[in-house]
Amino acid sequence: MGINKWAVVSVVLLGAISIFAAELSIPNSFTQGETILSAQVNENFESLASESNAQDARIASTEAAIAALQILEVEDQLICVFHYGWVLDGTQMECVTRNEPSSKRYRTYAQIASEGWIAQSVGGADPRMIMIFSK
Repeated sequence: MGINKWAVVSVVLLGAISIFAAELSIPNSFTQGETILSAQVNENFESLASESNAQDARIASTEAAIAALQILEVEDQLICVFHYGWVLDGTQMECVTRNEPSSKRYRTYAQIASEGWIAQSVGGADPRMIMIFSK
């Protein structure tokens, strides 16, 4: 596979963070009863339009990175059920693969990582958790 999964994930995360990172600054503020100039109002609108266009560009960039991530082929998935502390203390998790759902495997997190599985998501309610890995 020619695409480095970690590079794509990094791009997606950095892009998603950058969407919210920009701080909007309005150049002119007004108080009630104050006489204002149309040039000041136009400057405020130009500032808003500029930030909106920049936001659109950041969103488009993030969407493109997500689309690139979605085209990665997944050979198999490993679904593991565990208690939260098991990842930390090295206890084996009960796992099944998408290709062989009836065959249970017991693996520690270190074994899973050494087999080349990459964590995709985690969920559940403490203490019982589910983690999905892909290859």
